[in-house]
Amino acid sequence: MLFFFLVYLWKRIIDALRLTRTTKLIVIAANIAHFILGILYQRSAFLAYRQVIANANEKEYGYVDWVYIDQITSFQSLSIHLNNQYFNVNTFLLFCSLSILLALSWNLISNRNPSVNTLKRNDQLGHTKM
Repeated sequence: MLFFFLVYLWKRIIDALRLTRTTKLIVIAANIAHFILGILYQRSAFLAYRQVIANANEKEYGYVDWVYIDQITSFQSLSIHLNNQYFNVNTFLLFCSLSILLALSWNLISNRNPSVNTLKRNDQLGHTKM
């Protein structure tokens, strides 16, 4: 629920900035690129973390118990071993990036017919259309 409120707040900020359509499209493209790169980074960090656990398991027991490692690193289980994978700076930035992406998309879709929005703004400002 808070995520949708954040998207709404971003949309209000974007409306107040009055960005051009080109600027919005550039920011959307950059957001999509950031989101893809962030997910790829998160996946590589996860695989590196699995290897760290495997090395520690081998050092402690003399062999790697892949069944155990698969159990504690599966995304279906909310294991404490994955907290550093779920809650880090990258996932926070991905969260913010997704909210901005949705707000920009919402703004572009809602401003497709500028004449209606211009009429609404003029009515609010007390201007009349001639």
